[in-house]
Amino acid sequence: MPVRPTSPAPRVLVVGIDGVRYDHLRELPTPNLDAIAAAGFLAPVEIDPGTPTMSGPC
Repeated sequence: MPVRPTSPAPRVLVVGIDGVRYDHLRELPTPNLDAIAAAGFLAPVEIDPGTPTMSGPC
């Protein structure tokens, strides 16, 4: 029986920038990030200022 080619699995790119506030990021020219966001979607996340965060392996 011939093997049928399968579609590649969908991929997701998640970009996180440690130490950058979204409101400050929007004030700067970021053409590459803007292009990525325009090709997909942008979901800003707001974290309570009193909450400690860790971005990296725990």
